[in-house]
Amino acid sequence: MRNGSILVTTVIILVIVSVLGISVFFAFNQYRENVELTAQRLEATYRASNILNLGVACLKKHFGFLGMEINWSTGSVTWFDDFRKRVLLQSDGDAWENVFSLLDTEKYYNLSSDIDFSTEASKLGFSNFEAVAIPFKNNPFFALLVVRAQVGKAVVYKYAVLSSDFLNKYAYFTEKETRPDGDKIYFITQDIIDGPFRSNDVIHVKGEPLFKGSVEFKDIDLEAGEGPRYENPPPKYLTEEDIKKYNIEKIKDYYSQQIERIVKPASEVVLSSEPVGIELPSINEFVESWEEKENDKTIYYKKQREIVYTLEFNTPKGSSGNDYLIKVSYKEVYRIYKSEDQEKWNFVREEVLGEGELFHIKSKPNSDQYHLVLQGNEAREFLGLDRNEYDIYFNGVIKTDNDVYLKNMSEGNIKPMFVDGRYTIVANNIYIEDHIIYNDYREVLEEIADKEKISGKL
Repeated sequence: MRNGSILVTTVIILVIVSVLGISVFFAFNQYRENVELTAQRLEATYRASNILNLGVACLKKHFGFLGMEINWSTGSVTWFDDFRKRVLLQSDGDAWENVFSLLDTEKYYNLSSDIDFSTEASKLGFSNFEAVAIPFKNNPFFALLVVRAQVGKAVVYKYAVLSSDFLNKYAYFTEKETRPDGDKIYFITQDIIDGPFRSNDVIHVKGEPLFKGSVEFKDIDLEAGEGPRYENPPPKYLTEEDIKKYNIEKIKDYYSQQIERIVKPASEVVLSSEPVGIELPSINEFVESWEEKENDKTIYYKKQREIVYTLEFNTPKGSSGNDYLIKVSYKEVYRIYKSEDQEKWNFVREEVLGEGELFHIKSKPNSDQYHLVLQGNEAREFLGLDRNEYDIYFNGVIKTDNDVYLKNMSEGNIKPMFVDGRYTIVANNIYIEDHIIYNDYREVLEEIADKEKISGKL
């Protein structure tokens, strides 16, 4: 072989080795960068998750029955567009598009201005993060909390939609476990409470009722059977301090301080440009009183003219004339009460003077308004309105100083009431006459009915 050929062959081999060497170097360097970026992303995720939990805890002190009491700053968050793009690229991005359209992105609250938040974050040793809350338009009860954490080149977002306390955050909440006539309220084997449960009194049990959500009560009086079944952790026994912090009187006082912000008479509801509740007219008119002797004891009686309301929840399928969310009717009555000390009065009987339907509320497609439909001349006069139909902004609150019955008013009373949405009923007394089921469980119940060959539509 000639010397020239050997030289060319050697050069080619050196070039190949050099290319392979460079390729291996870049591949290794890329691998090292990927490993480093993965480690940074994991660290950023850890920080963001912890900061998100801390942010939720610190924002809770701003939550109240009337919404979030926060001094919002005016302006926009510089990195919000990047956050939005990343969320919309996720598998559930389409669902979030509607959420973003409801946000007021010209306002925000930087949690770094919160001393408690900053102190705790400093103790955790976290840096290079931002945590901001963004309000929803015309809705003080909700906010979007977003945390942005950066470690090296890795940027991670963690976020949550928060809501403040609603009066109806419990599926069941009572002050007393007795009826107006003094009889005990019992929970029995057939009872299933599917949702947060709280009573500031001693609950009475005969059998094995099932509690599927969290349970809080003062104490339990087991009169028969094995006792309650709990699907969640054991119940919480409320202390006197717990009861003082959260009770009907405190909630009532809180509402009464700024009740004008929550509800309006119907004549003002139809003119409001913001969501408000409906205040139903109240009648509590004293008529007469007398005394009677019973077993050598003086019993005091009084007669009053009152208005009593009946509310029915309903969410049938389709778009028929019965597709209302809630219907309200009334009856005017004389009520007789008796007392042994003229302080605690117990209901005896009533005489109906007149009754009728008032209105129902329907959802309005592709709108944040609701459709209010009145039932004739008497309803218009009673509520002080001059038309039968209005589009209104409704916050789900109905308030009256009289009694309210939650009852299925359909003919034959063969179906439960389905609730779609959140409602708050504020009244003197509330009596639950029939089953109330969240609409989320409708399909499951219909499937069970089909399997059991139970006729009739739910």
